[in-house]
Amino acid sequence: MTRPRLLCLPPRSLHVDRLDRVAAVIRHPGGDAPSLDLDWIDRQRGRVDVVHAHLGGRSAADTPLGAVLEGFRRDGVAVVATVHDVDLAEPGAADALGAVVDLAHQVVTHTRGAADELAERIGTRPLVIPHGPVLSGAALHRARRQRATTPSGRHLLCHVGRLGDQLDWRTAIRAAVRARARLRVLVHESRQARLRQWSVDTEVLDIRPYDALRTPEVVDELVRCRALVLPYRRVTHSSLLELAADVGVPVLAPPVGVLADQHPVATIPLGGDGLDVAALEAMLANPPDHRRLVSSAQDRERVQQAFEVGHARLYESVVTRVGLPRIELRLPDAPAPPRRAAHRVRTLEVR
Repeated sequence: MTRPRLLCLPPRSLHVDRLDRVAAVIRHPGGDAPSLDLDWIDRQRGRVDVVHAHLGGRSAADTPLGAVLEGFRRDGVAVVATVHDVDLAEPGAADALGAVVDLAHQVVTHTRGAADELAERIGTRPLVIPHGPVLSGAALHRARRQRATTPSGRHLLCHVGRLGDQLDWRTAIRAAVRARARLRVLVHESRQARLRQWSVDTEVLDIRPYDALRTPEVVDELVRCRALVLPYRRVTHSSLLELAADVGVPVLAPPVGVLADQHPVATIPLGGDGLDVAALEAMLANPPDHRRLVSSAQDRERVQQAFEVGHARLYESVVTRVGLPRIELRLPDAPAPPRRAAHRVRTLEVR
């Protein structure tokens, strides 16, 4: 089986690396290269069959990215763009994203809800390939065993990062204090002083500052918590939701983006400019039955297989479309995704 030579932008990430030697042979820079090391990228001209851009946050508006993709496309290289999380509500964001995806032979996203919204906003209907697990194989089963053998705390977990305005972290903390529900908060060390000034209730809040939070450290936190709270005001997809699903941790999240298309969640009602504090307080004081929110390890493996097979077929398709030598792939049919809760969230604010 001949796999295409693949260049991803950015070139290194957990999401990208799990495709190496499975759906493609990925060109990796040495060490921890910057996301857009233009000199290294330029040296890959003539060495790759497919360039795959992953768009999230501000990357859709990166001027060098459009120029890079245009150059590879002129060389006859197949171009793919996956839309992970792009805020189209910002002025000019839809135009910036459209300029990038116009260069792609195929646009991809992770859920049908996101595909519907992107089709309406930028006029291109993406192919849907699931985000898939953050952990896979031995790492997924190791995390499941760790959760099964670790005494679960009574605390909830909330990752607030740098206290960005896409998170309604104040309401999450206020609800926990009112419910007297122990809440462990992961916050970047540059913002911990601000967080401590805003709330000093140490009986409820367990503030854990970090400098660089790596996946194994997040897994260690997840295996010990009762549930994960995602206090988003706006989001499209969430890799943290996928990681919680890998570990087997139930998630509380509001009906924003397409989170429930990714994986079942306990829905936090909205109110005003963010979360409904009274509703969240009630959920934290009397947690609902979360068993329906936890997927089995076998479910996660099936989603991983769908992720791998979907990308293998994607790369075969675009390479054939641009006239490069056909790739002979003999892969099993993509499995049907595991059954999910019936509810769907169709509103989408992409960031």
